[in-house]
Amino acid sequence: MAKPKRDCRMEKMAYYIINWKIHNKMEMFLQIGKTLA
Repeated sequence: MAKPKRDCRMEKMAYYIINWKIHNKMEMFLQIGKTLA
């Protein structure tokens, strides 16, 4: 369980980046849906 703090921060950053990318994809799909509707 003893992990360096840096690794923890890197994991958190990766998590936020992944969430941000997923959110951006969702926004893109919503925009496409609005355009097609």
